[in-house]
Amino acid sequence: MVGLLGASDSRNDVQICLDSENKARQQLIKDWSTYRSADRPNCILPNVYLPSYTEWLTCFEMNRAVQQGKLEGRAVKGLTNPDGSMTMPTVRGLGISRRRGES
Repeated sequence: MVGLLGASDSRNDVQICLDSENKARQQLIKDWSTYRSADRPNCILPNVYLPSYTEWLTCFEMNRAVQQGKLEGRAVKGLTNPDGSMTMPTVRGLGISRRRGES
């Protein structure tokens, strides 16, 4: 199994995870003042199952990308909900066809 995972083992995996979380935490601290205050309560959810700095950072980065897209006039109207949150398009809306026999 270790060979399949590129010489990885559980100790190494834990360290990789911890390093990733620490990097995300440091990035959050560094960029905290640049995040919209309105995004903070929606991204920082400490009571949600297994919260992580990586998830929180991703939330802020995605919100920033959406806001930048709106400022640049890129079309997001069809994805924006009344509360300002975003909904991804359905798979069918992306032009991905289902395999024969799937409903």
